[in-house]
Amino acid sequence: MVATKTNWSPSEAQVLRELLEVVGATLEAKRISIDSEEKAVIAFFLGKAYKTSQAISLLAERGYGEDAGLLTRGLLNLTINALWIHQDPKERATAYVDYDWIVRANLGRKIIHNPNLLGAANQDKLPEVKKIQAQLEVEAKRVQNAHGYNRHGWSGKTIRSMSEEVGLLDAYDSAYTLLSNMEHSNSRSVNDYIVDGPQGYDIDVAPGPNYVREALLTAHHLMLRVARLADGILALAIDKELGQAERREQALIMNAGKE
Repeated sequence: MVATKTNWSPSEAQVLRELLEVVGATLEAKRISIDSEEKAVIAFFLGKAYKTSQAISLLAERGYGEDAGLLTRGLLNLTINALWIHQDPKERATAYVDYDWIVRANLGRKIIHNPNLLGAANQDKLPEVKKIQAQLEVEAKRVQNAHGYNRHGWSGKTIRSMSEEVGLLDAYDSAYTLLSNMEHSNSRSVNDYIVDGPQGYDIDVAPGPNYVREALLTAHHLMLRVARLADGILALAIDKELGQAERREQALIMNAGKE
């Protein structure tokens, strides 16, 4: 079924749209000076958070709260990473950027192990791929020695540990954990799609209010956190506008508590 109704949660949708208008206008109008790895990483996080929040807004307003929630989980992951890097920007931003060599080397190994990944038309490129892989292995070893990466990836920590260090443990243990059930389509998420109907169980695939309000409010809060961080690091000069956004968010939360 295709959604015919929009704005399932109009107040929350409007607040998120207003924040996105501020961030979007800033990204379009302001030339951001990138002269450090931290600034480059934070600029990336800001842009990705903005685009993801736009997608959350579109899905949630059309009644696809479950899928908006999945993107909100990703936005939380992004926010945790951004805040954690900011605690020790020189070392952590470099570790984050350098980890790309590890990722590229791992991908290259998969191709060499299974050349079919190149596609039938590109099998003649395998010798070139192997030459590139040799260079990747050198760089991967260099950054591995420099940063001591482990099985937890670039940070060396679980996302939960990072969330605790940046004050987002409650968000991780609630939103992130619950949405992980849906992300991995495990049995707990069945309840969101199979409902007890008058003639037995029905498959509920229609747009509706489930997760809409939560996705919109959470996306607003996380986008605001990332925007505030970026404002301080990239000198975006939007502190006044972000303050107004924060007050609108607080008003929504207070009104929700009275319902």
